Amino acid sequence: MMSSNSSNRPVWNQPESTYPQTGLKVFNSLTKSKVPFVPREGNNVSWYGCGPTVYDAAHMGHACSYVTFDIIRRIMEDYIGYDMSVVMNITDVDDKVILRARQKYLLKQYQDDASLSPEQVVGDVTAAFNEYVNKHFKDFVESRIGKKVATSEDWKEFVAAVDQGKDAAFVASDEKTPMHYNAASTAFWALSVARLHVSEGKARPDEMLTLTNSAEDVLSPWLDRQHGAEVTDQRIFRDLAAFWEKDFFEDMDALNVRRPHVLTRVSEFVDDIVRFVQRIIDNGYAYEVDGSVYFDVGAFDGKNDHFYAKLEPNSKGNSRLLADGEGSLTKEELNKRSLSDFALWKMSKPGEPRWPSPWGEGRPGWHIECSVMASEILGAQIDVHVGGIDLAFPHHDNELCQSEAHFENHQWVNYFMHAGHLNIEGLKMSKSLKNFITIKEALNKYSSRQIRTLFLLSQWNKPLFFDAKSMEEAIVIEKSLSNFFANTTALLREFRLRQSESDARRHTLAPELDLLEALKDAKSQVHSALLDSFDTPTAMRAIQEIVSRTNTYLQRGRDNIDLQIVQTVVEYVSRIMRVFG
Repeated sequence: MMSSNSSNRPVWNQPESTYPQTGLKVFNSLTKSKVPFVPREGNNVSWYGCGPTVYDAAHMGHACSYVTFDIIRRIMEDYIGYDMSVVMNITDVDDKVILRARQKYLLKQYQDDASLSPEQVVGDVTAAFNEYVNKHFKDFVESRIGKKVATSEDWKEFVAAVDQGKDAAFVASDEKTPMHYNAASTAFWALSVARLHVSEGKARPDEMLTLTNSAEDVLSPWLDRQHGAEVTDQRIFRDLAAFWEKDFFEDMDALNVRRPHVLTRVSEFVDDIVRFVQRIIDNGYAYEVDGSVYFDVGAFDGKNDHFYAKLEPNSKGNSRLLADGEGSLTKEELNKRSLSDFALWKMSKPGEPRWPSPWGEGRPGWHIECSVMASEILGAQIDVHVGGIDLAFPHHDNELCQSEAHFENHQWVNYFMHAGHLNIEGLKMSKSLKNFITIKEALNKYSSRQIRTLFLLSQWNKPLFFDAKSMEEAIVIEKSLSNFFANTTALLREFRLRQSESDARRHTLAPELDLLEALKDAKSQVHSALLDSFDTPTAMRAIQEIVSRTNTYLQRGRDNIDLQIVQTVVEYVSRIMRVFG
């Protein structure tokens, strides 16, 4: 069976099987539609999920993706009954990890250097501040004040010119502009205090520590540009990644997210990555330039019925997304054949981790990592690949093309599922924008069950708004379920003690028959909803309705209710909520 949505989209092949199917349909990002879910091997489902890049604390945007797919996994495992093989990676080799590890290390070295005088620290932070401002606000500095920022008065003039950072054109110039402005403002005020105390001869060492901590976002890149190439101890990179990996799993455990069956780390698969890349070269879809290897999009797209950017064909050639996908440490290579070509293997520069390869010492590109780890564990074709929608292009599209180039097949993944963005104050929650709430911060305010309820009330592949209003609804529903279980527990305990006794009266009358019919309807609605691409909002409404009907029934008083039927309802609701996690 073949499926294709339009002439400008690639053909998708519907998997076929003689094994009895469940009736599950899933929204597949490869078709932009709901399609029948058919595993390749009977009841066995291979599942690969993009794990975290471990360089900082996980935030609620991550929770949205991992809890969402935990719910879907549990439905597939515990409700439908698939035998799942779940693999997730840890990206511990990446530009973000390298940069953060170097900067943290260099800042700590700087702060521990007892030979630095307060005057030198203030001078260094001033130089870093000016460089930061003139880089990130270059166009506005030149157009609004006509000169580079070199003094405190220059900065104050610039602040006035952009209306304390609220100027509409200034804010809209780049999504990161507010973040950079806040970082500069924080550094400036700390610097102002330190300058005053230095001029008065009152500066203390602890004040210099306060200054460098307050100016970290400004000072760290400055230190890295000067000394990053001198960082050669690879343990610096491993230690940072290991710290945040441990922290990530603490968060996942607190959110009751199941661990994968297999956990892979990039650093453990470098030899496999080298072999995988060599095969792509041998197949004619990649080339080496000055120790780096690039995927040749032009050689792949359209050749042997291959298709580039299956997930987001309209994003082909998007220079901003392509640059983001290459990483902040990777400058545009002039020797690349095309802007769309991307790194499979990066020649390591000074200050970067390195491994041997036929092309010289280097490190894996970001996209190739997932292709190799998934394929090494799950094989040349995978049933399900999941991740956040922000990864669709170029990351997931590049995964698809390089894997299909390696295996010379046309459908490395059968079903791609993407969780929607989590928005806060109308913006996508993002670590790179510093517009985020960490998972630990959220758990200090809300319970894990309340957070999970929020995700259950939202369609998994649609944007979700994380705010007080949406959490208020989740809290009310979670509380109603908790109260339902608490109120019925005592009644059912008593019922179990005397359930063998009979009062010689019929208890299954019209109210009981109505409740049984309501339970039957709830089961049917939940079942249909979960098979309809994991429609948990509809399933939750059905659960709320049967709980409400049961609460109304209980108001008849214990002498006028059939607790056997109540127990049947409670057991069903409890089972579904256990499935949901």
